[in-house]
Amino acid sequence: MGSICQSRIVCLLVFGALFFHKALNASPTLILEPGKGSFIAGPYLEYLEDKEGKWTLSDIERPERAERFIQYGKEVVNFGFATSTYWFKFTVKNTHPEVTSWILEIGYPHLDTFSLFFPDGKGGYREKKSGDLIPFTEREINHRLFLFKLQIPTGGSQEIFMKVKTESSLQVPITIWEPIHYSENVYREELGYGIYYGIMIVMVFYNLFLFLSIRDRATLYYVLYIGTFGFGVMSLNGVPTQFFWYQWPLFANKILLVSLFLALATMCLFSRTYLNTKIHAPRFDKAIVFLMMFGFICSVACVFIHYELGVKLVAVLGVSCPIPTFIAGIICWRKGGIAARFYLIAWILLLIGILVLALRNFGVLPSVFFTEYAVQIGSALEVILLSLGLADRINVMKRERFLAQQEALSAQEEVVQQLREMDFLKDKMNRSLEEKVIKRTEELSQAMKALETKNDQLKETTQALWGEMELAKRIQTVLLPKKPAIPGYEISAYMAPAEEVGGDYYDIIHSHGKDWIVIGDVSGHGVPAGLVMMMVQTAIHVTVGQDACFSPARILSAINRTITGNIQMMNDDKYMSIMVMAVHEEGRLLFSGLHQDILVFRQKTRELEVVETNGIWLGLSEDIGELLRDDLLVINQGDMVFMFTDGVIESRERPEGEDLEFHSISMFGQERLEALLRELGGASTDQVLKRVLGELSHYETRDDVTMVAVKRV
Repeated sequence: MGSICQSRIVCLLVFGALFFHKALNASPTLILEPGKGSFIAGPYLEYLEDKEGKWTLSDIERPERAERFIQYGKEVVNFGFATSTYWFKFTVKNTHPEVTSWILEIGYPHLDTFSLFFPDGKGGYREKKSGDLIPFTEREINHRLFLFKLQIPTGGSQEIFMKVKTESSLQVPITIWEPIHYSENVYREELGYGIYYGIMIVMVFYNLFLFLSIRDRATLYYVLYIGTFGFGVMSLNGVPTQFFWYQWPLFANKILLVSLFLALATMCLFSRTYLNTKIHAPRFDKAIVFLMMFGFICSVACVFIHYELGVKLVAVLGVSCPIPTFIAGIICWRKGGIAARFYLIAWILLLIGILVLALRNFGVLPSVFFTEYAVQIGSALEVILLSLGLADRINVMKRERFLAQQEALSAQEEVVQQLREMDFLKDKMNRSLEEKVIKRTEELSQAMKALETKNDQLKETTQALWGEMELAKRIQTVLLPKKPAIPGYEISAYMAPAEEVGGDYYDIIHSHGKDWIVIGDVSGHGVPAGLVMMMVQTAIHVTVGQDACFSPARILSAINRTITGNIQMMNDDKYMSIMVMAVHEEGRLLFSGLHQDILVFRQKTRELEVVETNGIWLGLSEDIGELLRDDLLVINQGDMVFMFTDGVIESRERPEGEDLEFHSISMFGQERLEALLRELGGASTDQVLKRVLGELSHYETRDDVTMVAVKRV
């Protein structure tokens, strides 16, 4: 009898332990109760990893596998980039007395394929398949997200299974909605997206019209960036799939990757142009160019590569692009670039959004409202701020051009006033001379004395003309730098006005820590040519003195607008060939403008390189911005750069015993000059100029002679 009681007690203990263990491991049930419009299923989900992806629902329901399900416990399932198939299950119980029809939402539109298994009321399950690789028309409810109808009677419960396989980030945000509340939520959500897409479209057309009016490349690249980025965000939200290519799911996946790669590539392109990183941050400019080219290449390659690899490359590129662009923005801001201020503030907002999205895709951050819509929020603020930055950049350019014009006009007025005073003195002297001539004519009746008076008049006139020529020469030479010097370079320069006085001009300028070399030649001779030269010299000094960020092409464009109008006011057909060169560190010479060829002697190879200049002469048209560009010339230690005007190569050989007139014989020519430089390239710049002048002494020149030799030491 005692053994029987003991056996019963043992059985009861074993049964109680099993019941207690089952109660502890039972998953919680999602209760659909009144008073709430939506219910997040994440905390109630259990999951099981199917590494080979071969299990069916029958396999999952077996006791040995059913016990292996793990409680997830968080609101949104996020496993990052996973290669396995995952099974999920959760139990739903409806306690709402009135609502029996519900909507099950899966809020991530980029799951490739998945199946939901609902009880069929007969002891089995009915399967519903969906995913972004299945045509949109086969979805149960027409919406950009995955929606399913869920029927649960009051007091009833259902256990729902889900099987997921995807190459994108594996996120399963499941929400069960009361239909009325879901309609209200969709209204608010679509309103928000409408505002966001409206901002992007308005900014695209605004900046496009701005580009058509000012022809600024940075504005065009910004339009391309906004367009591709906005389309990429739409694709992330599943909008194009719903309205455009609902029958081509594979194309929808590819166009998503293409738009994201192009958005990142055009972001680098815009940043490089807007900040002018080639000049202000050359080291980071190389990294930006690399990422830009990588983005353009991937935008084509993603059509052929595996989708999973493309998604990972987008995430890596999205994390990489902000680093060099942001650092370059800081460098430009520290160098005094006003535009970089707007750039940094705007991009900080966007980059935060991109980083948050990438970290969410890798499973580092959870999927909540901010992480899900971080890119939309940041990009809307970024688009607005950068548009303001572009507008401010245009205003700065207008203000700088206005100030340069005012300075040039002031200098012109001073010169004109001086010329007026000289004309007044000349007229006064002429009137005095005429009175004396008349008086002597009246007093003297003899023909000899009358002839002497005529000779005196001729001498006075000759002296007046000689004075005008001397004035033009003084205008031409007084503006030249006294002791041209640039750290790290040996410089020698020579300028000799001709008898008729031309318009040659050269200058060495140091402003805001940057060095500039200028050489030019005004057409024609005399005071008008010297006056145009003075206006150009003044405008260049004013422009480079205001902002060191100006490139040579922008300097020439601004100067041309000023002097073209002034030349027209002078009623004189003048123009000027000119070349402006900015001297940067490590032997980098950035130049622009149409002038004589630049001759470069390479010390290492003992070869002479002929570099053609580009652009157009100043004074022919007010707007030459599109015809100008900046070219880069790099010289090493011992290399020499030789610049000159046409007075050097157009000097003509003068035979002995003939008049000082030009003859139809050989000129000095550029080939002779190149041969001299090949022979003398290793000498000092002073020795080179002396040898060239020695050779020119055998030739006759009727134009100014100007030479500038620069050697890197």
